[in-house]
Amino acid sequence: MSVALQGYDHLEKRAEGGMAVLYRGVQTSLNRPVAIKFLKTDIAHDERVRGLFEAESRIIARLDHPNIIRVIDRGVSSTGQPYFIMDFVEGTDLKQALKSEEISHSRKLRMIIQIAKALAYAHRNGVIHRDIKPANILLDSEGNARIADFGVAFLPVARS
Repeated sequence: MSVALQGYDHLEKRAEGGMAVLYRGVQTSLNRPVAIKFLKTDIAHDERVRGLFEAESRIIARLDHPNIIRVIDRGVSSTGQPYFIMDFVEGTDLKQALKSEEISHSRKLRMIIQIAKALAYAHRNGVIHRDIKPANILLDSEGNARIADFGVAFLPVARS
């Protein structure tokens, strides 16, 4: 899949899942790295899938916590592909870190506390992640944990 997005340069494919493809790019107006998640073209016509993809960006946008990835913008490309723009986290995910490096007990505790605080914040704001796993926890260059991938998150309906 060849992608282009006005206002963003240097798009490099970083990951691919069942519904979307993740790119790293540079937001030209601010010269900063960003993550761009595109809905796959072969499933973009499916209204249910498209609705889930659009809901993910709206759910994340409701949340403003230092240990939760932020959504910066969303839209549809000139070729009709839905996308959303997020913070780019320079680092790795917890799954890879656990495989490739020795993590001290104190660092593990700091990460657990950060993740717990982020989940508590999300829950207070009506968001249930439903897919917490090491691959969905990003670790930045400072070792801080950031929860990502709210693709199957749930917003409970308020009861009256």
